[in-house]
Amino acid sequence: GNSHERSLLRETSIPASFVKAVLRNCERYDIDPMLMLERAGCQPDVLVEPMARVSVIRFAKLQTITMLAMRDESLGYVEQRHLPGTWANMCHSVIHCTTLGHALHRFSRFWQMFDFGIDPYLEIDGEEARLIVRPTHSEQRFEAYVYELLMFNAHRFGSWLVRQHLPLKCVNLRFDSTPSQQHYRDMFLAQPVFFGQLDHALVFHASLMELPIVQTPRSLTHFLRHPNLVLLAQQYENRSWTSRVQALIR
Repeated sequence: GNSHERSLLRETSIPASFVKAVLRNCERYDIDPMLMLERAGCQPDVLVEPMARVSVIRFAKLQTITMLAMRDESLGYVEQRHLPGTWANMCHSVIHCTTLGHALHRFSRFWQMFDFGIDPYLEIDGEEARLIVRPTHSEQRFEAYVYELLMFNAHRFGSWLVRQHLPLKCVNLRFDSTPSQQHYRDMFLAQPVFFGQLDHALVFHASLMELPIVQTPRSLTHFLRHPNLVLLAQQYENRSWTSRVQALIR
């Protein structure tokens, strides 16, 4: 019920490292990061206390106001700005798809239309479906957070479209393991995360690509009122046997 969801929101929190990542490029846009924290209701010591955390509601607000202040939904991490409204236009282009595979393919094609520097690709090979995220040009180098942001959003948006948390065979990351690797497992709902891989990729069982899209243009309107918060905090029932078994194991 609603009271249970509000309780979950209060209990969910985000590590300081992700707060710092949101604010990392503020100075390049002549934006005061302390002002962003203040407007989001976050304490300034979150930037100096390594174990500090902020509530998911405040973190979502911080993301939103920083994106609007920068006029860049990619938070300054890619070559060309994702102007405010880019994400909403992607959502509108996907909402009429019939299956998850159809939606993730169109999701990928949308980002490939722009010269942002990073492109997702959906590849289906036998029993595996992989959403691979690569630089447009192999020599380009980007910070880890831009891959994390796109992959996190893709996984959570796909889950929203089918109204269930999508189980992953694994999450592959090219960069090496870090002391905060548990944060990555938290990001991807305790799914297996492997570092030092050939590609950044979300790896699904191919059968999930046949899941029907259950969201509608009407529900999309509600989603786009607070998309960052929905992606971070939305709870779904584990309806499939696979997800139920995985939940019991976890």
